[in-house]
Amino acid sequence: RVQVATKDNFENVIFDNSLSQKDTTATINDLQNGKQYYWRVLANNGGHESEYSQVWSFNVESLSHVSNDAGDIHLNTVFPNPAKEAFTVNFQLDKPAPVTITVFNLLGQKIKTVISSEYLTTGAHSISTQCNDLASGKYLYTIEAKGYKLTNCIVIE
Repeated sequence: RVQVATKDNFENVIFDNSLSQKDTTATINDLQNGKQYYWRVLANNGGHESEYSQVWSFNVESLSHVSNDAGDIHLNTVFPNPAKEAFTVNFQLDKPAPVTITVFNLLGQKIKTVISSEYLTTGAHSISTQCNDLASGKYLYTIEAKGYKLTNCIVIE
């Protein structure tokens, strides 16, 4: 069971879902940008329930645009998505910066570094990478520049 609330005491629960034992993800719609949320889980192994876990929190931030003192980083698209053999990340830098693009699994483990601290100029960029060595599933990729990070999802078939 997963609960998400706007207060750490769970007075205002906005999501309460009992997942099947096969489910490992939950989709929560209508979260507000810039707002902090709290979540916890409760395990059930066929009739025996645990206590709720410790409370964790997360903040909702834009996944497609970061403004900072170094300028703007705009994530345009990743194509194709879903991908089979390769995908291309399209983004734009308003100022030159060293850029790192990394692929993670949903457990947060680094799977692949696409580019590492490569200095890119102002303007539009398209960085392609092979993905035929990745197992089918959902992955997160991040673009880091000047200490800021954008994260989005890619599906590998």
